[in-house]
Order: sequence, then C-alpha cells, then structure tokens
Amino acid sequence: MPTLHFAIIGHPAQHSASAAFFAEKFSKEHIDADYQKLDIADVKGLRELIASKHLRGLNVTIPHKVAVIEQLDAVMPTAQAVGAVNVISVENGKLIGHNTDVLGFSESLKPLIGNRKKAIVLGTGGASKAVRAALEDLKVEFVVVSRNPSEHQIGYADITPALLHSHTLVVNATPLGMAGDLVNEVPQLPYDAISAEHLIFDVVHTPAQTQFMKLAQEKGATVVGGRTMFVKQAEETWKIWQQI
Repeated sequence: MPTLHFAIIGHPAQHSASAAFFAEKFSKEHIDADYQKLDIADVKGLRELIASKHLRGLNVTIPHKVAVIEQLDAVMPTAQAVGAVNVISVENGKLIGHNTDVLGFSESLKPLIGNRKKAIVLGTGGASKAVRAALEDLKVEFVVVSRNPSEHQIGYADITPALLHSHTLVVNATPLGMAGDLVNEVPQLPYDAISAEHLIFDVVHTPAQTQFMKLAQEKGATVVGGRTMFVKQAEETWKIWQQI
C-alpha cells in the first residue's frame, strides 16, 4: 500500500501542532503516512493542490475555515450547521468537509464548566462558530464580541465590568496570543473585573499558556488552553480519515 499523504492548510500554517501530533501518531502506530504544513493565502486552487500532492485528507486552520466551503463537493451536517470546516476528507476524488472543533471544544469544556450559564465569545471566525455551536448544545447563553460588530454582536469597548461579572465563562476564539507575530497580543478586556468565579478558555493551543491566560490567572480565574481541544479534535479527525 502506498504512503498516505495528509496536510494542514492555513495562512500562516506554521503555528499548528497538527504536523507534530500526526508524525508522532504515525510513528507510534507504524502507519505509513506523512503530514505537511502548507501555507496558502487563498483556497481557490485547493483542488489542484490536493491532486498535485496526492492528499487523502487535510486539516484547515485560520483564515480558511469558512472560505474553503465553496471549494468542496459536500459538507457534513455538523460543519454545515456551524458554517465552518476544519477537516477535509478526499473520497473517490470528492472533497468532503467536516467539523471536529465543535466536539473538541465541547468535550474539553464539559468537565470544567460547572454551573456557568453565560459566556462571552471573543471573535467571529471559524473557531468562534464552532464554539458557539457547542455552547448552544450545552444550553449556555453567550454574547459575541467583534472588532467590527454587526447586528447581535458587541465591540470590545462594550465589555464592561458588569458584563464580566454576569458572564463567568470567557472564550478567546481569536488568533490573539498565537505563537508567531501575535504571541504577545491579548484581547482588550477590563482584566480587573476577572475573578476566581471566571473560567477562561483560550482555543489557541500554541503556546500552551498564552498571555491572555496568564493575565486571567493572576486575577484568580481558572484558565484552560486549547491543547486538550486540539488533541480531541485531532483524534476525531483521524477517525474520519480512517473511514476513507
């Protein structure tokens, strides 16, 4: 059987831990496969890229989780409902979109959420869409924060101490704090209003502890990074690829 080829597409793609995760998995389980990081600025040439590299499956990271949908032949129900794809399987030449971020976030959050029923979700991209879908499933109310808020969203200046007091789950679903150019960036919040009542969840998985998490931890909050979410969604991704 020929070597199986997989990859992640993003812009940038170098921050992702997917390549290391799958390299270790392939080695431990003696799977004849490889995994590449492919930095692409847009997804218009996706089909040609997949064909040229003989890819069996891809992960999709920022900023392509929404834009990639137009390039696919089919989108599975969860990804369709969310409006974002982070996994592609190549089945008989057809590109099928999936979303494992919802499961990854939900399974990571459940053991920690306690009786928190109101959340603030920072960001509006593909990761945010998955976070919001999971929160809806868990019956958690949320407000969405954007740099350029549209209807039913608020801006960062609207995050008041009172809002933080009533919303004790805060999820960073932006790339702020991600390894690379953004590693020292943090969401603009009134950090003095964060307390031991808060659970701070950062979907960024590299580095393991972001500046956002450090600032919140200094205020006594419970903090969790994106590593557990990353591993859970990666394991679910492999299940999908094995079914091809």
